[in-house]
Amino acid sequence: MQTAEEHVHYWIIKTADGPKSKGRCKTCGESREFANFIEGREWGIYSSAANLEQQRQRKERNAEKKG
Repeated sequence: MQTAEEHVHYWIIKTADGPKSKGRCKTCGESREFANFIEGREWGIYSSAANLEQQRQRKERNAEKKG
């Protein structure tokens, strides 16, 4: 396997299930944890990726209705 210095990592990250997800580089096998939140916001009901996407979609629908 290649060392971390010899390539750009290709991270395979597990599905978000809490504030962090484990990931492993497809190329070298290195593993690390990734934060499942946007910097500056705490993990919780209003900051999970799925809820942020739902909020964005609601805003778009509301804007379309106001037209």
